[in-house]
Amino acid sequence: TGVIRADTIEEMLDLSAGLALQPLPGGNRVGILTNAGGPAILAADRCEAEGLGVPVVSDSLQASLRGFLPATASVKNPVDMIASAGADSYRRATEELLASRELDALLVIHTPVDPTGADAIARAIGQGVQAARPDGGAGKPVYLCRMSQGGLSVPLALDGESLPTYP
Repeated sequence: TGVIRADTIEEMLDLSAGLALQPLPGGNRVGILTNAGGPAILAADRCEAEGLGVPVVSDSLQASLRGFLPATASVKNPVDMIASAGADSYRRATEELLASRELDALLVIHTPVDPTGADAIARAIGQGVQAARPDGGAGKPVYLCRMSQGGLSVPLALDGESLPTYP
């Protein structure tokens, strides 16, 4: 077991929200899903610095993701769906990754290319989480980073749970 630390009041509140809203992971394998590679690489580096693994997912899971993501997407983990990823890609990839027995937690990063579609993508992520819960995703924490200028950390309310959301 590692030490959980928060260096600022904001980090302490964010950490508290994550612990209050989601279960602790059953292991240290983190999946990262994004539409922007830079933030995903930063997240992967931080995970690894904190003792969390960001494992390459299996060939079969990669093939499943390739079945609906663009050919230019990176499907190894972090999964970078590229900037054009829409709500359906977020829903399906969230469901696939969270249901996978290869991962213990999921971090979903959305960098809005078109801010008018941000709410639809958030809803799609929630739909993916709910679809995955009975199919291998139960008991796994999901964290959502909505990269925007608003800086709001309002949890995403789902039926029966809330996802902590970070700016």
